[in-house]
Amino acid sequence: MQPMKTILFDYDGTLADTIPVIIKSISSTLGHFLDRTFTDDEIVSFFGPGEEQIVRSKLQEHTIDEAIPHFYDQYHKAHDNVEIPTALLTMLHHLSEAGYQMGIVTGKGLQCEDISSEIFGLTSFFSVKVIAEDVSGPKPSPEGLLLAMKRLGTTPENTMYVGDSQVDMEAAKAAGIQFAGAHWFDTYHGGDQVDFSPNPMFTDPEEFKNWVIANWHPSKKQTIQN
Repeated sequence: MQPMKTILFDYDGTLADTIPVIIKSISSTLGHFLDRTFTDDEIVSFFGPGEEQIVRSKLQEHTIDEAIPHFYDQYHKAHDNVEIPTALLTMLHHLSEAGYQMGIVTGKGLQCEDISSEIFGLTSFFSVKVIAEDVSGPKPSPEGLLLAMKRLGTTPENTMYVGDSQVDMEAAKAAGIQFAGAHWFDTYHGGDQVDFSPNPMFTDPEEFKNWVIANWHPSKKQTIQN
């Protein structure tokens, strides 16, 4: 039996506009406990490990018991002015209805992913999620993608990864799977310098959904382009 066509999604900057949430909550926490100000670029330079791991790595051990609850409180509050676009939820619903199985492969930590997905109403769409604690190293290592495919019982030729960054594209290439770039939020990793060619890049969730259904239907074979 042919494996189901599978679409795996990055999280921050792809499924949700949570990069500002991460920056704000980490900056607030480190600033509070280290008594200094961090720029957004400094916080972004720490990205790679999960959010809690970043906080732990920057603070002395004796502050951790206070800092971690403080961070999660700030992380939750930072969602107050962030919403999931209706077009993105509609995209996920239509892809699910069309017969694709979907999963998440992200560098987010487990608790942050749980908080964001519960707030945004994303939990019901995905058959698997691979988070920071599941792998030995961050993207561009393909470890998370390979683990997700193993858990779902699918193959590289039947799998696509959707992400917003250079490391997402490199991880997909290393895993031997199709990649699609997502730049439908104002904030995404790498900014305008990221070149996803020869892979397709989309600035609207509906545009991506239409392209997938037209060109990567569950019953059609796909030629890997990356």
